[in-house]
Amino acid sequence: MNALKSLLYFLNSLEYIKENQDIIDNLIHILINNDSINTITYVLEILVLICNYWKEEGAKMVYNSLKAYSLQSNTKLFKEFIEFIDDNNADTKKTAITIICLMIKYTNDKEQQANLVADLNDVGLLKILEKNAHYQDSGFQNQLSLYQKLTDEIVKGSNYQVQNYLFLILKYFLNFIGRNIQEKV
Repeated sequence: MNALKSLLYFLNSLEYIKENQDIIDNLIHILINNDSINTITYVLEILVLICNYWKEEGAKMVYNSLKAYSLQSNTKLFKEFIEFIDDNNADTKKTAITIICLMIKYTNDKEQQANLVADLNDVGLLKILEKNAHYQDSGFQNQLSLYQKLTDEIVKGSNYQVQNYLFLILKYFLNFIGRNIQEKV
């Protein structure tokens, strides 16, 4: 019974957040203007939850709050946010790239998705990803691979780039062997 009460309280809290965009705006403000790694990690996890729970609508809500923050602070969209990927804390790094992947994944309109990726690249996301491509946390590498699959961009030095390169070599090798077998038959 207590578990059911907790679940209902949780769902009611999420619905309250959905109805009040200013809560997400405040979370973004807290996230970017806070030095406490625990607070940063918790806020990032809440944003992941919002994106995952409401899919496209959740991703749009997070995007709109990031956009509102950039207008309010007179900064480029995503500039401060992508810096969390360059953080020393594993959870912060992994959760920040997860939010970016979720926003891209749940943006169903291809033109809007292309604009989102362009906005991210405009503030140096690809450079930050390349700088962190060597980071060997499996969760981070999974999200980095997902980012590359979603955007068709290759991050230099990433496991995904190496896997694609090895796959290409294998493909050429198999084609070469196939041609040689056909010539001998």
